[in-house]
Amino acid sequence: MQWAEVAAAGRPAVVVAQPRPFDEQLATVEALRRLRCCVALPEWPAAGQWPSLLAEAAQLCGWSRWTTGQGARDAAAAIDALAEEAL
Repeated sequence: MQWAEVAAAGRPAVVVAQPRPFDEQLATVEALRRLRCCVALPEWPAAGQWPSLLAEAAQLCGWSRWTTGQGARDAAAAIDALAEEAL
């Protein structure tokens, strides 16, 4: 499951960046970390860290700082407004 789907569902998460040529996932986890939306890590944690990471994620779950949960509704309203302008 992609982290955006987890955000839309408003569920606790541990998001781990994968290595990419342009570091876009590192930039994303840094933004998620700053906003305290979830536990966001630049690399895979050691096995012994998982219990505390999962406990932290359960307490943190702050996706409302990232998404309103109304993305589809907002997009439809924007499309409707553009369609009205075009008429």
